[in-house]
Amino acid sequence: MVDYTLLNKLARKRAILGRDLTDDEHEAIIAEYWKEEDIHINSKICIMNGQSMCPRTGRKLRCPCNEVTYCSTVCQRHHWVIHKMTCKAHAEKKRRRNH
Repeated sequence: MVDYTLLNKLARKRAILGRDLTDDEHEAIIAEYWKEEDIHINSKICIMNGQSMCPRTGRKLRCPCNEVTYCSTVCQRHHWVIHKMTCKAHAEKKRRRNH
C-alpha cells in the first residue's frame, strides 16, 4: 500500500500558495511530516515489500542516499515516485543541474 500523505501535504500547500514551493518550504513540510509520522525505516529490508533481498538474484539495491533499500528494480521503480521528494542524492543532482 502506498501512503500519499506527504504528496497530499505538498499539493495542498502549492494550491494554497498558488505557486510552486521554494526549497525551504519543501524541506519544512517534509521535516514536519517525518516528525508527525515518527517513521523509522529499516535499511536492511525492502521498503516496498519487506523482503531482505531479491528472491531471484539474492541481491538487494540501495539508493545512493543510503536511506532506503529495495529487493528489486521493480520495487525501486514503484517507490521512486515517493522517494524522489526526500532523496538527498536526487536533490543534490538536481541542485547541481540548476547551477
